[in-house]
Amino acid sequence: MYIPPEDRPSRADHPVKILLWCTVAMVVLFVAGFIIWKLGSAIYGIIFMSCGICCDVLALTVFWRCPKCDEQLPMKVIFGEKKCPYCGNKLD
Repeated sequence: MYIPPEDRPSRADHPVKILLWCTVAMVVLFVAGFIIWKLGSAIYGIIFMSCGICCDVLALTVFWRCPKCDEQLPMKVIFGEKKCPYCGNKLD
């Protein structure tokens, strides 16, 4: 059954906040993995670092959407103008 975009619930309430938290999680997991790796457990260290990178990949592919029209946002929204290029919704 087709549901128009304006009637669908958004996957993210605020994409900028989700990206920020996923970046924080990535840094924490990456640093923890590096410390574990240096303490002698290379396998667990690599697993932690991989999980950290997966956090940002997941945020950018699944949750990086406009909260109003639910379209996937381009990467230029991160550094440039903070508005959806599809519907014009401001993201700040």
